[in-house]
Amino acid sequence: MLPSVLSALRGLKFIDASNNEIDAMDTLDLPALAELNLAKNRLKTAPDVMGLRCLAKLTLSDNQLRSLPGSIGAAPSLRTLILDRNQLTSLPDFGGSCKLEVRAHARPGSLGAGG
Repeated sequence: MLPSVLSALRGLKFIDASNNEIDAMDTLDLPALAELNLAKNRLKTAPDVMGLRCLAKLTLSDNQLRSLPGSIGAAPSLRTLILDRNQLTSLPDFGGSCKLEVRAHARPGSLGAGG
């Protein structure tokens, strides 16, 4: 888990917490955060990003995600969602008006993998 002291850094714009064996996330209250990299951890559920008003890029590659909450596409500024090499079997409907670029290269036996 990321240290709760991070919420005191209200002007923080970028967090790279990749490769840290994180298996769960508390809700972050970081209004200026624009990019969050949580790749190569042990997350089984996606973090709640609804309160991150400025978050434009979220990287969740190489985790253990099996599904995503539909609300992730409603994050107000999110434009890039990277989900490569997870265990996703489907993606939520992000809505027709969504301007979200989703990248999800699959592991064998998961979303979009042949076989």
